[in-house]
Amino acid sequence: VQTNSFLSDPVAAFDELAGRFVVGTLELDGLNRETFLLYAVSNSDNPQDGFDEIHRVPLVEFASNISQNVFADFLRFGYNNDVHVFTANMHGFNAGQFAHSSIITIDKASVLDVGDDLDPDPVPLALTDVNDIDPLALGDATFTLVPVTLHSDLSPAGGPDPMFFVAEASAANGKMVRVVQMDNVTGAIPDQNDPTSISFSFTDL
Repeated sequence: VQTNSFLSDPVAAFDELAGRFVVGTLELDGLNRETFLLYAVSNSDNPQDGFDEIHRVPLVEFASNISQNVFADFLRFGYNNDVHVFTANMHGFNAGQFAHSSIITIDKASVLDVGDDLDPDPVPLALTDVNDIDPLALGDATFTLVPVTLHSDLSPAGGPDPMFFVAEASAANGKMVRVVQMDNVTGAIPDQNDPTSISFSFTDL
């Protein structure tokens, strides 16, 4: 951890579909106004065998809707048969204003290749700014997105599984829960500047 940083919001889980332990936490650097996701996957189903897949993923972002750099908070973790998924609320460094929720998806195939010492590159991932995805006018209705854990393969034909989330129906609403479905979670996931291939649908409870 850097001198100006501290860790926050650790999460841990056993992904029984992959037979791996997963650990994540946020690293916040208030001086440089940066946030990183620290992410590790165990080498086997025994965490004492070590964690060779260790990654520091930058979540550095300027949020145009509040005109400032944002930091990640309220880290949550889920998974399906294809991806590991982290979510976080993004808040302004200046006064803590909520900007939007972010979804970080990591293709599990890229982190289950233990022993590949010739490939030091970071894992392929996609950081998608949900607030910029507007086919259903989700907008800030994605406050405190929490990914679910899918314990079985929902696509026996071999296609990618969808991902599901729950969220407050709007920031500080306190009266309604929204269930969100995300499709196209592997392969052609765009970056936060080109979210057009992502498909979302939702139901309010």
